[in-house]
Amino acid sequence: MILMLTMVIPKLSDILKDSGQVVPLYTKIVIGISDFFVSFGPFILIALACFGFYFWRFPYQRIGKDYIDRLKLSTPFIKELYSKLYLSRIADNLDTMLTSGISAVRALEISSTVVGNQVMARVLSQAAEDVKSGVALSDAFYKHQEIPNIMVQMVKVGEETGELSTLMRKIASFYKREVDNTVDTLVSLIEPVLIVFLGVSVGVLLASVLIPIYNIASTSF
Repeated sequence: MILMLTMVIPKLSDILKDSGQVVPLYTKIVIGISDFFVSFGPFILIALACFGFYFWRFPYQRIGKDYIDRLKLSTPFIKELYSKLYLSRIADNLDTMLTSGISAVRALEISSTVVGNQVMARVLSQAAEDVKSGVALSDAFYKHQEIPNIMVQMVKVGEETGELSTLMRKIASFYKREVDNTVDTLVSLIEPVLIVFLGVSVGVLLASVLIPIYNIASTSF
């Protein structure tokens, strides 16, 4: 798209400008965008480079990581994937540690350090504190909206039956399948969406310039 706007469109727009014909509004808009990129291209590149460097460093800062972690769990569509991913990690870690004989409090504390999201880490840390004070794990999870009700109910069943680690294994397996299915769906949609987007964009750019040129050629004959 950048090559189209900086190399192809300017040459075609010169033909339109030399003809002296009145061009449509959409063509003026495309030519204006092209002129902007040609005139301010170096400044745009510098600004993009600075923004890219800042964006690259932002997640490594404490406030940046916290913001991005909250964004992952609040952005539509994306939050479904990340939420299932983190729940799968939590359940998998709890299953492994509970099976190994580690206490629920210690298992929650360890899981909070490996879950990979500060929001979920705080949920697990608070749940660990609640369990330490005598609250059931299911009740501790129920306080947090990040933990879905189905997981809370399964944890409650596991506590009542004494099969908490087994149910955690099933929860982890369920969310792993959900993550895999979501990723496969997204990957299958990316290619056709990109093809359609590029095709329509290039078509609009060329049509906005070539149609006036065609009209000029038609009127000259």
